[in-house]
Amino acid sequence: MHGLFYTARCQHLYMVRVRREEWGVGRKLFKPIDIIDKFMQAEGESEEAPFTDPEMMIDVANEYLGMKKYRQAVAIFEKIIKNEPGLTHIAKAYNGCGIAYAELGEYDKAIEQFEEALNLSRYLVDFGARTYRNLAQVYELLGEEDKAKENREKAETIELSEYHFWVTMSDELE
Repeated sequence: MHGLFYTARCQHLYMVRVRREEWGVGRKLFKPIDIIDKFMQAEGESEEAPFTDPEMMIDVANEYLGMKKYRQAVAIFEKIIKNEPGLTHIAKAYNGCGIAYAELGEYDKAIEQFEEALNLSRYLVDFGARTYRNLAQVYELLGEEDKAKENREKAETIELSEYHFWVTMSDELE
């Protein structure tokens, strides 16, 4: 089912490349799976996460989503939600956790996570548009077409206003 839900995958891979030196992979050709291997190896050795940077942990959890290791992704997202004071990271973690639960077929939990992310939508890069689309997808899978339509419309409204914001900003920059 992965692929029906919206993540910040492109942004994520960009961040992985930008931060590769910080992660100890130096200048060699970097593959995101190297970080996952490092994370999995270290996690097996201790109770502590191998790194504590929440952005890095979100990157690892997103990689787990891509690998269809949804329980591992949930575990990391929940650590971020529980321990991270930064609202931006918590909002991303709620959305990611919702995706993992949806992929596992645990739709009630997915809805709860997406709604928590939407409570923090001003901290999301897209102001919650992807989260509304994810929520719409879950409602559609549950056969609740009215709720699905309502959430798709909210996503479209946000996307339209974002488009006008970015066009306006780019006009001002010229």
